[in-house]
Amino acid sequence: MKLIWVVFAGVVGFFTARRLTSIYMRAKARKNSKIESERLMQSRNQTMRLSELRTLNERLSKSKDETKSLGKSVQRLEIILTELERLIENEKLASSESLLTRFSKHLRQLLQEGASPTLKIDENIEYVEGGLALMAAMNQNSWSYEINTDQIAQIDSNRKVKTIILST
Repeated sequence: MKLIWVVFAGVVGFFTARRLTSIYMRAKARKNSKIESERLMQSRNQTMRLSELRTLNERLSKSKDETKSLGKSVQRLEIILTELERLIENEKLASSESLLTRFSKHLRQLLQEGASPTLKIDENIEYVEGGLALMAAMNQNSWSYEINTDQIAQIDSNRKVKTIILST
């Protein structure tokens, strides 16, 4: 009978140990799962930060390019104003009036162009022509230009394209 109790105690001990081991393994798996979950969240957060950093770097680069372009535009406008001032001081009224008229139109076009991201092709051609007219007036019309739009179909002239701000 003792043997039966010993065997019984051994079987009960075996199943109890097995049950406790199973409980321990599940708890450990949950803990590992929690750790893995936390690590995944940290990785996801780090990836999001890297993506945000890349986006910010792209915006910064674009901002630097825009600042450079604006700087060139300001320099160009200062040159035009200096030339206009020189013409007025030298009493070349016809030339100064022509330059002032073209400069005013150019400024209006720049403001209108900057107000929308796209323009009709016809408007873009008009802006290019205005810029060329202004440059010609700056040089007392010592050179001429011609824009040929024969190749542009009527359907294309109403198409909208990205704006092009002249940066020479």
